[in-house]
Amino acid sequence: VFSTGGYSAMYGQALSSVLLLESIDLPGKSEVDASFSPIILGVGTQQLAKNKKSSFGITYNYVNVGLYFNLVKQTPDYFIIPQFHSGDANFRIKTKNGGMFKYYTTFAVGNLGLRRQDIDSSYLKNAFSLKNRNWYNNLSYRENIGNGWKMTLGASFSTNIDKIQQQVQDGNNQPKQFSSSEFWMESKNFALDNLQTLTLGRAVFEKKLGGLSALRFGSEYWHTNYKPTFNDTVFKQIDNYTAAFAEASIYSSKELAAQIGVRGEHSSLINRSDIAPRISLAYKTGKSSQVSVAYGIFYQKPESQQLY
Repeated sequence: VFSTGGYSAMYGQALSSVLLLESIDLPGKSEVDASFSPIILGVGTQQLAKNKKSSFGITYNYVNVGLYFNLVKQTPDYFIIPQFHSGDANFRIKTKNGGMFKYYTTFAVGNLGLRRQDIDSSYLKNAFSLKNRNWYNNLSYRENIGNGWKMTLGASFSTNIDKIQQQVQDGNNQPKQFSSSEFWMESKNFALDNLQTLTLGRAVFEKKLGGLSALRFGSEYWHTNYKPTFNDTVFKQIDNYTAAFAEASIYSSKELAAQIGVRGEHSSLINRSDIAPRISLAYKTGKSSQVSVAYGIFYQKPESQQLY
């Protein structure tokens, strides 16, 4: 669900919109998939238990554009042909009370390198290479705890590193030795190891109030560690972000609905706390139409590069 404007107080750190992603509970059936092409190899399976109360799945994909580049000559000089490994795995278990336990993990590894003409020279080249490793994990648990209450717990961990190198080379693809008058070009030689990790925990409790009306409240915690290394200089940013929220969805009739909420946030990195009220109203004007209006205050931390 892509929501612009007055989205729920359950979500923060987005000024303009949120994209809500929700995985299916259990696959409809077991299946095995495979894909083959001159540049892509992929295999995967989803297996549903016979009692239809649990499932697991795993996939793997490999991309190598070497054959394509041999057939279709490229203008850039790729000294490392782009290739990528990726895969994911998951399992899901349905509980006795109709709840759901889910785990999902995915990884990706990529490598490429190319040479292009240096913008400040007619005979020098910039050799750029990028190695990437990414790993993401998501664990969630949803349960009906009685008397109209539902509990949703979630946790995730992700890490990403980009190893970037750039070197100025001569016409023979060898490192360029600069003279004293060319000292300003030395800055074009650099190595950047950009490491980022994010750990997140979240708890939401929901109480049905009759009909479609409901009350929700909860909290979340993010631990962000941004640690780039530029040449031999290490930078570091650590942020402990906490938030609490509460909101009510009120259906006063079949035609009129309101969602009223408030969110409190605190970031340790910028040492700032904020209160963000949210309200939206919707009126159904016909079978397939409605009119809505929304108001809210939304915040977002500056990007890491801006904080430096």
